[in-house]
Amino acid sequence: MNLRKAAVLAMVIQLMAGALATARGQQKPYSVRGASGIFNCIWRFPHQQDGSVTFASTLRFYRDQDTNITMVEHRVICSNGRKRLVSAGSSLVQVRIKVIDFTEGASHTENDGDFPCTVNTDEGVLGYSLSEDGKELLLSRQGFGIVKLTLVGRTRAEQ
Repeated sequence: MNLRKAAVLAMVIQLMAGALATARGQQKPYSVRGASGIFNCIWRFPHQQDGSVTFASTLRFYRDQDTNITMVEHRVICSNGRKRLVSAGSSLVQVRIKVIDFTEGASHTENDGDFPCTVNTDEGVLGYSLSEDGKELLLSRQGFGIVKLTLVGRTRAEQ
């Protein structure tokens, strides 16, 4: 495993583990709303920095209208000041009230010379809740704490 891939994996672990205090300190009421509240939305993780590299990561949950399969697209933008790469991967998910089950993992790497950008989505189950105004999504995983994602946009349903 190269250093950049390890850095991205560490970033995801930090996102899950490091935001617990922020989520506990927030004042907005959170509730469990219908699973449809997270679909066709782009959710942004807090930005992460590793030396000179900045990572911006988003999730987009959607339902393929042809197959009715629910998916999540995980996209990472890696920037080192000179280069900017985008890496994205999609995984099957099952979304129910309170639970998102990532039923398969995905990994994808974009390279520009010695500058790789890797996105990894692991199999597993996360708990979730939405803020009352629907603009923040809390993800939790036992042993990793809570991460607060922010709504940055809405998309139309997949064709």
